[in-house]
Amino acid sequence: YNFIPKDELQRIVDAAEKKLAEEMPHEQLSFYDIYPGKIAPVLLPADNKLVADAMRWGYPHWKPKERPLQNTRLETAATSNFWKDSLASRRCIIPATGFYEWVGENGKKVEFYFSKEGASILYIAGIYKLFAQTAGPPLRHYSMITTVPNKSVAGVHDRMPLVMMKDEIKIWLSSDYMQLASREHIILNSELKKK
Repeated sequence: YNFIPKDELQRIVDAAEKKLAEEMPHEQLSFYDIYPGKIAPVLLPADNKLVADAMRWGYPHWKPKERPLQNTRLETAATSNFWKDSLASRRCIIPATGFYEWVGENGKKVEFYFSKEGASILYIAGIYKLFAQTAGPPLRHYSMITTVPNKSVAGVHDRMPLVMMKDEIKIWLSSDYMQLASREHIILNSELKKK
């Protein structure tokens, strides 16, 4: 996904960088194009407000040589032994400027960029968990929640991040989060990226 720090996003970045410097001074926050394994800003609920934190994108795979698990299907997370504890008690918000989806065969894939017109931030549902590191203190990792694509994304991909409007954040953080499964009311712009 994409994260361009400006305005409100810059305030999130500043707070996340401060937290990261306190907890893991040798790590660096990622901006612009965020890939699994990178550390990026995430919002957590605390004292009836959202606070910025820094987390690594992707849960470590239980098989050491496998890639991190960066996405979680909303429809199955509550019944999956791997995801259900995080979904029940550790939901977060991933601030983004937009997200990417790729179409085509390996070597011939084209990239689409999705964003919301008139919105400087997309709020994406996420979950997180603390994992031990090979060296240093434990680090929180997050996974992006995905759902069935809406009309804006369906022609490009069979899944999409669970994108929320700002006033839906409180629903994601409540026990009523499943009502957010349908994203049909959110219209996203898409742009074919040329390499």
